[in-house]
Amino acid sequence: MAPWIHLTEAAYEAPEDREIAKPWIETPIDWKAIRNHVPTCKITAIFSDDDLFVALSEADIFKKELSAKIIVEHSLSHIKDEAGIRDLQPALDEVLSMAGKE
Repeated sequence: MAPWIHLTEAAYEAPEDREIAKPWIETPIDWKAIRNHVPTCKITAIFSDDDLFVALSEADIFKKELSAKIIVEHSLSHIKDEAGIRDLQPALDEVLSMAGKE
């Protein structure tokens, strides 16, 4: 969920945040290797339309590079436990759908 290639400036709340994110940002993603290992019909990325750290435009990258199914949730900010997001029905629905248990 909320996958990212680029982070917004708001993501760097503390000085050490840049160092933590550095390996992720500086390591090129091998999109071809991902496509070869994961059937494209099984990739789903979930974003929130008001995430301050991950721009909604990141969804375009995952759709283009992995043919990912994109789900945009509304007003969930940065989807994480600390924000009180403990249940995400669209994620459960996707897992059940992939397992053939719709």
